Amino acid sequence: MNQIDSGMVAKMARYDSKTKKQIQAGPQNSAPQNYSMLDFEHIELASLGKSLGGKLDRIQAWLAMQWRIQMEIWAPPGAARAGMAPSAPTRPKPELSWTPNRIEAAEHIWGVGLLGPEPQGLAREWLQPLGLYRGKIMLDFGCGLGAISHEIASHWGCLVRAMESDQALAFEARERFRISDPGQNVTVSSFDPEHLKLMPESYDGALCREQISGSINQAEFLAALQRTLRPRSRCLFLETVLRSDHQANRVSTHLLEGWYQLEANRTPPMRLTDMTNQLVDAGFKLALVEDVTEEYTHQIAAAFSALPMRLRQAEIPPALHPMVMREVERMGAKAKALQSGSLAVYRCYGDKQAA
Repeated sequence: MNQIDSGMVAKMARYDSKTKKQIQAGPQNSAPQNYSMLDFEHIELASLGKSLGGKLDRIQAWLAMQWRIQMEIWAPPGAARAGMAPSAPTRPKPELSWTPNRIEAAEHIWGVGLLGPEPQGLAREWLQPLGLYRGKIMLDFGCGLGAISHEIASHWGCLVRAMESDQALAFEARERFRISDPGQNVTVSSFDPEHLKLMPESYDGALCREQISGSINQAEFLAALQRTLRPRSRCLFLETVLRSDHQANRVSTHLLEGWYQLEANRTPPMRLTDMTNQLVDAGFKLALVEDVTEEYTHQIAAAFSALPMRLRQAEIPPALHPMVMREVERMGAKAKALQSGSLAVYRCYGDKQAA
């Protein structure tokens, strides 16, 4: 991974020193100044090259600095004069649920309605093979805030049952659709992937995101999915997996562990061959298995590239900087593991065959 170059380190050091002096020299009873735009206009993204690792380092350094500055701005009166160092901010712990702050931080990074690098630009292309048309009834597992569910309903006229295992996300998605979709083309439900109970042969297809690797009992989930689908239905599975030819080494193991430690609620990724075998054993006929890691990491790079400008323009509230940094760190760790070649993102289309 590329490291921040020495020129940028020097600029940041000068900026940090200058800002500290301005904070300490300013009158204690004056309103806090906005330091988020100082001296950063001349730091070019090209100075780090175009690698994702460089972009990630730059953004993490930026956010860490902004966070530290905010802590110093709001230090107790007289702390700087007395030589007291402000308390170091505590790193946000991995979230067990999607709190309102975490949802807002994620949407600042990925866009409204998105919680990660959803391939929204490719959504219609990837959904087209599902054979969608008006009147079809579709399932969307791992729907998040329902951005793709909305796309399926609004563009193709399908009825969608959006399913989300995180109850906080399901509640938020339900509230948003209550306002934006009074016609109830999309209904949102929370569910337990270990105890999936749906009416048999009631749905014409499904989109499943991180559901196979996200379930403890994959066979039980897939069997329940098979039961609820009508014959000749097609499912799209998007999964993060270990490459079948993955050979563990010190570097790849370190990167995988670094990513996994930041993921609070998921089971370890399985190998690609194990995932496809699970699908076949459950009765799905695989129509396509495609590596989409490049498209996935491109979405991450695009989102990370836009962050510095948005921070310079103060579009992200300072109170959200710690949570934004946490989300950047989490997804950045995954991007590094993907770039190492040990981890991959695949899309698979599986058909339920006629009885």
